[in-house]
Amino acid sequence: MIGCSEPEPLNYGLLVERDGVHYRKDTNEIYSGPVFNINGKSEGILKKGKWNGPFKTFYENGQLMVEGTYKNGKEDGPNKEYHNNGQLSHEGTYKNGELIDSKEY
Repeated sequence: MIGCSEPEPLNYGLLVERDGVHYRKDTNEIYSGPVFNINGKSEGILKKGKWNGPFKTFYENGQLMVEGTYKNGKEDGPNKEYHNNGQLSHEGTYKNGELIDSKEY
């Protein structure tokens, strides 16, 4: 069975951002697919060069720091932030890039 599989994650360092859109440095083409190593330990997905889908950032010790969701380049949906010991410190909800609900722990 042949199907469309998700491309291998690309190191974020191989991309360049211009006007909120991410391009491959080697081909200058708009990139779509999973990326890792965004400002350190992190992972996310770009669709047509903009953040789209789940996004995670980790502390140096491997604990989850932030998890959220993007839609068309803007935060959209639930967002959680954690202390470096793994305990939840903050959670909120974004809509089209604006924080609409927030709770501190």
